[in-house]
Amino acid sequence: MKNKKYKVKVDKHYLRKAITGSENYGQAISYLVDNSIKAYESIHDNSDYCDITIEIFENLILIKDNSGGFKESISDEDIFRIGEDSGIGIKKAVFKFGNAINLESNAKYGFRRLLLDFDMDESELFFSSEKHKANLETTFGTTIYITSLEDDVKNDIINKVVFNEVIEYLSKIFSKKLSNTNLRITIKQGEDKKIISPYLINGEFIAKKEIDNLIINLYKKDDKDKYEKKGFDLYINDYIVYKRKELDKLTESGYHYKNCIAEVMAYGDRNYILQNIREIEKLTKEFIKDNSSYFKAKEICVQFYADSNMIEELKEKCDLKTAKEVGEKGFENLCNKYNVKKRA
Repeated sequence: MKNKKYKVKVDKHYLRKAITGSENYGQAISYLVDNSIKAYESIHDNSDYCDITIEIFENLILIKDNSGGFKESISDEDIFRIGEDSGIGIKKAVFKFGNAINLESNAKYGFRRLLLDFDMDESELFFSSEKHKANLETTFGTTIYITSLEDDVKNDIINKVVFNEVIEYLSKIFSKKLSNTNLRITIKQGEDKKIISPYLINGEFIAKKEIDNLIINLYKKDDKDKYEKKGFDLYINDYIVYKRKELDKLTESGYHYKNCIAEVMAYGDRNYILQNIREIEKLTKEFIKDNSSYFKAKEICVQFYADSNMIEELKEKCDLKTAKEVGEKGFENLCNKYNVKKRA
């Protein structure tokens, strides 16, 4: 008997939900920006600006760059192949925002246009492509048009609050790229036009340490800032990997680290760095402990055990009601005896 093979079909709407998950708009747009940066860096040095423009309309999201276009070695199939690094940001973004994408790549070797439409009747996804001669009169780069936006997306993206949230997210995610390289990200929505600036930590800079290809910056965040979270940020070659990750077992009697922020920049082979992430966390915690004086607690909980009969006798003789009051009275008497006063 001859075996037959059949293709397992995955519903495109299920695929959309599985890929995008609970990602916000800032994340989805960041994938497009990340694609543009990596495409630019693959064929350019850092002598000129990588220019990325994001334009948001009522039923269209457009992003264009001067990356040089897709490499000739990247096939059309690779761009839309699920699970491949090539173009993964494009797929995630279109699945999040809309039902159709028009992707135009103008490179020195030629012009490519790829079209993908969710609204086609088929249960599976299909795309079409066409190729032409390069347009020598325009910038070599990629332009992406996401159209047929979802109804909830159309309502959200024209909201000023959402627009500002996207700006803040991109500012944080690409903070080091914006600071250390010639990267310029412009975002437009109606009359609003913003050039995104690198995110700055709202806190007091405490110390810096360099170990081989590792740089650790330590901050004490402003206690009044409810939005700035504690933890550590990890960047590998200026790309963010962790955003405010909690450091395990960072505890010490008499100190608290609820306003501690560590910014860690690692440079080198990404896979090697990720394999040694525990060592990086260990070095970061050691550096924080070396600067523990900045995180000294204003108050310490004093706890001890004493004979219950003695406590009851002291309560009666001192006219106190609780064991806590006995401890407080004893502390007060010691302070008076040795003239110890609370410091400002």
